[in-house]
Amino acid sequence: MERKKTELTTLRRGLDILSLFSEGTPALDTSAVAERMEMSKSTAYKYVQTLETAGFLVRAEDGRSFKLGPSVLELTSRIPKASALVDVATPLLKGLVDQTNETVVLTTIMGTKAVCLAREESGHSLKLTYEIGATYPLHAGASALVLLAAMETTARARLLRNLRLDRYTDRTIVDRKALAERIEQITEDGYAVSTGELSEGVFAVAAPVSVRSGDVLASLAISGPLHRFDLDKQKRYVKLVVSAARDITKLAG
Repeated sequence: MERKKTELTTLRRGLDILSLFSEGTPALDTSAVAERMEMSKSTAYKYVQTLETAGFLVRAEDGRSFKLGPSVLELTSRIPKASALVDVATPLLKGLVDQTNETVVLTTIMGTKAVCLAREESGHSLKLTYEIGATYPLHAGASALVLLAAMETTARARLLRNLRLDRYTDRTIVDRKALAERIEQITEDGYAVSTGELSEGVFAVAAPVSVRSGDVLASLAISGPLHRFDLDKQKRYVKLVVSAARDITKLAG
């Protein structure tokens, strides 16, 4: 829980830095960012470097200051699509909860993270909860791995080269060769199943949601405490999530 709070605080600071830029302030150097954010220059430098690596900031013509990068434009272009996708998907998310009584989540990629777009929660007292807008690693858990597996090959290779493979549990894949093999298998299967890769004792099954062009918009996942998912349920939920993801794909298309 403490790690998640730290990640959310870090995300908020990164967003606050991006909000410093405007039509009247198109470029800022690291010193100016540090002063306005009331943080040390070394801390500001780390944030700026991370945002530059992800494409949210680029070097200005003077080579010393920074301005907003192409990833910001990409995000703004996705907002109507994401909003429309959530509208289309919500009834199907609720339908999956009715059939499984487990939490159902719609996730997409933004930068180097998976982001929760929408969720419908289980009626169980013991359940998984997700915050809309919360970010998660791309190399751990069914929702994120499905997104990686369904990406265009060149774009995925470029992303993976710079992706940090942090360990969250004993089951987290932190070896790049093993991750590549896992992604290949998910691509062949058309869905992903994970057990305790991001959080101990959690089971999830996910399938990709895409438009007719084949571009992946999101992943759809059913997740919950592992002890509630026997083998029969796991097999049934794979079929349910794949079918629902296809339905969303058709409606989104």
